[in-house]
Amino acid sequence: MRKETKNGVTYTFEADDLTGEAVDIEVQPGIECLILQYGLNMPESEKSFPDVKCLTIKKGVLSIEIPNNLFPNVKRVVSEDIRIFESGRYLVSEIGGRTLKNVFCPAEDELIEVPDVYYIGTNAFKGCKSIKISTRRYVSSCNENAFAGSAFMEQPFIFGVKMAGRILIDVDPTVEEVVFPDEEEQIFTFAREVDLKNVKNLVLHNADSLAGLLYDKGLPQKVTFIPSNNNLEDLKYEIRQLVSISRNAEYIKEIEVISPYVKCVNGIIYTSDMKTIIASTMYQTDVVIPEGVENIGHEAFVDCHLTAIKLPDSLKNIEKEAFKNCKNLRRVEFGTGVTEIPNSTFEHCVNLKKVILPSSLEKICNDAFRNTNLSSIKLTEGLKEIKYRAFDDTPMQEIVIPSTASLSGCVFGENMKHITALQYNESLITSCSREYEPRCSIASYVIRLDCGGKTAYLPKYIKPSLYREFLKTVSFFLQNFRQEYCEFWEYGYSAKGKEYAALAEYLAFGGETAKVYLKKNSKRIITRLLEEKDEENAAAFLKAGFVSKITLKTLLTIAEKNDMMTIKSYILSQINESGITKQKFYI
Repeated sequence: MRKETKNGVTYTFEADDLTGEAVDIEVQPGIECLILQYGLNMPESEKSFPDVKCLTIKKGVLSIEIPNNLFPNVKRVVSEDIRIFESGRYLVSEIGGRTLKNVFCPAEDELIEVPDVYYIGTNAFKGCKSIKISTRRYVSSCNENAFAGSAFMEQPFIFGVKMAGRILIDVDPTVEEVVFPDEEEQIFTFAREVDLKNVKNLVLHNADSLAGLLYDKGLPQKVTFIPSNNNLEDLKYEIRQLVSISRNAEYIKEIEVISPYVKCVNGIIYTSDMKTIIASTMYQTDVVIPEGVENIGHEAFVDCHLTAIKLPDSLKNIEKEAFKNCKNLRRVEFGTGVTEIPNSTFEHCVNLKKVILPSSLEKICNDAFRNTNLSSIKLTEGLKEIKYRAFDDTPMQEIVIPSTASLSGCVFGENMKHITALQYNESLITSCSREYEPRCSIASYVIRLDCGGKTAYLPKYIKPSLYREFLKTVSFFLQNFRQEYCEFWEYGYSAKGKEYAALAEYLAFGGETAKVYLKKNSKRIITRLLEEKDEENAAAFLKAGFVSKITLKTLLTIAEKNDMMTIKSYILSQINESGITKQKFYI
């Protein structure tokens, strides 16, 4: 051990200390203003120096880990480096987030005003005799045993809880029902050791009171919400907040709302007139919404365990994100009253495969069915608009667009291969092809557009410098009844895009420029198709006769390596028919 004395204070260090932190301290009697030259690491010390009333922390001190009883009567902390410690009534560390480390030992009649901190440290209130506390600001976390050994823990339970201001510090494990005292103000945070999972019914008055609970500690089986604010719009917001918290944790099985303005039926929360759905608990599965319901609110079913839902004819309005992230949802059947599917209504419903749309539908908005499992959907005549990314990131490969509908930007995902439109609309072209951007991902390189009796094979990604010309050329072709076909492969951004478009155009129309391009690059193209195991296009390319007689033999090795027996058969057939050699080749 090594000792050092400064200003009437003796510090003890470990012999091999490199941290500059003392592990023990002695303070001469009568010193009221202690100047702390070094860090202290003595959290379990039983020593006490009651004369010290002011603690000055010198620059260079980075860590202080002490019990309250070491300096029980400190009323003022002065820090010479406010980046490390805060000056004020208590010891507050700035390192790793503002943490209240010590309140020292306030007397019974002394008000404890919790400063503006994110965390309350372990044993921060140990030895505290007062239960008068003001928590005017939100505290993010109360570390384990923050209030252990304090007068707060000695007070009796009231309706199953112990509070320190707006901080809930303990729950009575012997009671089945707990009532939060949050009629006027929410509970700010919870001590880390608070566990509600064995509570059968939690009564609360402010939906935000659960926001600070550590969900890994558990939530109650049932929540009874008795709102103190009965303004309907505010009430809707609070109910959504409460339901959202319960879904995140996946522990609350039942939510009851006691208010004259709402009604709970089979786990779904309605306005009292049963015309609007405010929210649903997450454990509903196969749901039939009753006739008479006219509105489904914002995020009403978000994250729910729904597997199927049937909507009534009376339903007129669905707010955005109403069914977002319902990962088990597989089937949706609309009634006849809905005219619009708003933004992100079914976004991230990754198992959604079947949707029956109403004939009344006029608009499908941004991201409405994005990231679902829809492989097909029947759009109805009368539909006026499909907006940005409505069907993005789905397995859908083909679709028929009603004659009444226009499309806004990139509506479909990378898997789309075939669009049929009953009537020309310029928005069709921009939905098929767009300027290439570095962030674009490519699943397929060409899309077939059938429109008004004409067919065009369009590269999905176009050279930005040629995009305007491309739009004009495609538009002219689709509207010019005299022009039977047109080649667009040259507008493709990448070599692959050009190759796939040229092959599709040649096979469909016998395009001359496509033929020249494919023949000139035949060795590179067929080699790539075989290496990528693209048997369908490789077979079509071989059948077209683009591959030279000399190249055919070199392709056998690749076909055999990739176990492409059909392609090998095509190659051998052409070799044997070509007269390259008198030797016959066989599979």
